[in-house]
Amino acid sequence: MTFPASGLAAATGAETAPGPEFDALRAGLAKFGSEFPGSAGLTWRLAGHDATGAIFLARSVAPGAPGWVAIDVVADSGGWQPSGMGQCNPSVVLSDEFGTATWALDPAFASPTPDATELHVLVWEAACSGGSPATGRMSAPVIEWAAATLTITIGVRRLDGIQTCPGPPGTPAIVTLAEPLGRRTLLDGGRVPAAPPSPAF
Repeated sequence: MTFPASGLAAATGAETAPGPEFDALRAGLAKFGSEFPGSAGLTWRLAGHDATGAIFLARSVAPGAPGWVAIDVVADSGGWQPSGMGQCNPSVVLSDEFGTATWALDPAFASPTPDATELHVLVWEAACSGGSPATGRMSAPVIEWAAATLTITIGVRRLDGIQTCPGPPGTPAIVTLAEPLGRRTLLDGGRVPAAPPSPAF
């Protein structure tokens, strides 16, 4: 289920809140919690919600585990019910049209200098693509300028139909900047939180 980025910063304490969706959260903890040691002691936040379902998140405390634990609940003719629980690292979805992707600087080119206004990158989509490159399916990059960082987020339009999951090598792309990079640190906005870009082998 998708949810706004603000959901990661939502208030905690959902496990004690009143309401049918919160009752479903507690039912989910009772039903699935034994599979996730320590989950009973976590504090939960309502990250996303609509008329058909909701997703609750809690920070994971398990060593080496993904950063978050999630519980999905759904609303149907029988009321609100838990539908699943799992561990995850959230990723950024730019829109309904474009799925998640990550990127890294293309090692075939020299590292960008402070006066660079063009970045040569490789892009990896997260969805299965049967090994097909993302050529022609990438979004325009979303670029966020800050004094010390430059965050770039790129999405990839998913292929239709069922795809197998071998990933292709990174797809080359060029990101054009409106001004020189300067001394800013590059960050991949497709990761949560945004992080220095790294290859997705």
